[in-house]
Amino acid sequence: MGTLDINVIFAFVTSAVQLALAVMVLCLHPKRCQTCGKQRTARLLLALSLLISMAGNLARSFFTIPDIVFDVFFFWSCSTQNILMGFISILFANPTRISRRFVALNCLAYAFFNLALIVCAAAFPSAFTYVFICGFVAGIVQSIHICRVAVKEYRATTLLLEDYYAEDFNYMLRYQNRFIAAIALGMALLVAVPFMGGVFFVWRILFIGFYIYVAVLFIDQSYSMNLVSQLYDHLEVEEGARESSGSLERLGVALKKWVDKKNYVVSDVSTESIAESLDTDILTFREYFRQVVGEDFRTWRQRLRIEEACRLMAEDPSMSYEIVSEAVGINDRSNFKKSFAKFKGMSPSEWKKSAIHTGDS
Repeated sequence: MGTLDINVIFAFVTSAVQLALAVMVLCLHPKRCQTCGKQRTARLLLALSLLISMAGNLARSFFTIPDIVFDVFFFWSCSTQNILMGFISILFANPTRISRRFVALNCLAYAFFNLALIVCAAAFPSAFTYVFICGFVAGIVQSIHICRVAVKEYRATTLLLEDYYAEDFNYMLRYQNRFIAAIALGMALLVAVPFMGGVFFVWRILFIGFYIYVAVLFIDQSYSMNLVSQLYDHLEVEEGARESSGSLERLGVALKKWVDKKNYVVSDVSTESIAESLDTDILTFREYFRQVVGEDFRTWRQRLRIEEACRLMAEDPSMSYEIVSEAVGINDRSNFKKSFAKFKGMSPSEWKKSAIHTGDS
């Protein structure tokens, strides 16, 4: 009876955690992302994954279910949740890569296969083990495939983001690694399903920890998802861009005023938006930097930001690097140090010591 009570209490606790996480995923996101349809799809997928797990958890704890039915459902829910996690990671990397129809068909295919498993267990019990192993291997293979697709999309999107916003997006690769770690952990939990036995209680704790990690990761990346969605919304327009209009000379005058106002310290603004603010189009804008400046806009602006950072540090040596990097429009500290070393040939701390020594002399 004591064991039953512990299982029931644990079922309530885990279900409450899963429900709370589902609500957080659906409700906690930046205001700027509220109209982002692709992110809404990703939020619904993760909430659905949590609710599927919660349903199985409650059903097992409060209803008498044949072991074979529960085992098959448990396998289906774990594999489906892992596949959904892969789809979510791809949606974050490239919102146009996966459609809702594609996700629905994959989930239904898994549901159909596992229904067939139950029928096989009832009608052909001798073949059940082999069919189950085939499905199990198929789930692992599909997870690995999705993982590879996610890595490919993250890398391609990172390059597009850096070109479109003229910013460094190294943190996108960190998100990629975190999502891949989540998928890998999900696969490890899936592989552990046939061997749970007496460690089911420990397995469930690990599974809840896995979902807490995923939910926090998801909420943390919501803003980046918004930037990615804006990128892909405008890519089609940019590909069919209008013919170049306006002279390079006029653009040079407008750009000088833009620099005088220190607009280069504003971050997360697309090059297309900057071109429009200078009364030109993206093709003329890029042509100007290719012909007149001799380097791309991203490198040119980063150089201006580092020069501004040097000016700030010279005025106030006590200013922290975090404050300096944010003040010049570089939101990631590692990007700031990397860019500083690229343009100045030394780290910010080395430059500061050199500047102080030069001032003393």
